[in-house]
Amino acid sequence: MMQKILTKRDLFKEQGISMIEFAIILPLLALLFIGIFEIGLALNTYLTLTQITREGVRFGSRTPFLKFGVEENNLTCSSECGGHKKVHDNILKLIKDNGIDKRFYTSSTPSITTFLEKKDEGKFRVTIKIPYKGWLLMKGFYITTEDKGPYLFPN
Repeated sequence: MMQKILTKRDLFKEQGISMIEFAIILPLLALLFIGIFEIGLALNTYLTLTQITREGVRFGSRTPFLKFGVEENNLTCSSECGGHKKVHDNILKLIKDNGIDKRFYTSSTPSITTFLEKKDEGKFRVTIKIPYKGWLLMKGFYITTEDKGPYLFPN
């Protein structure tokens, strides 16, 4: 039996094929790693906003003189909102302290809604909705969190 002797030309052909395969696979791998990175950032933001929402509920449930049955949004709330305005300001401060406003280049203000249910139920609810402007792939969707807690000041 005769074995084929590899020449330099044959070795260069093998290396050329490997380079072409690598050039085809490289963009797919880069896209995969960037996607994993983006999902990690979005999940980190969601968990941070969930914690901020819980802090807002704790703060709001200890804030006296909130209006019952009125849903207040930070974009429409003014000084007559009373305690709701304090809750909104506290949540905005927490968002700024955690760097969410800078991390994702959000130019718009996050939507913060507080709602105190009827006197019988006495539940205080906070909803935060923030636009997520991803790094490269994930753009144009919102991250929303909501939490409820007991209101400690029945009127």
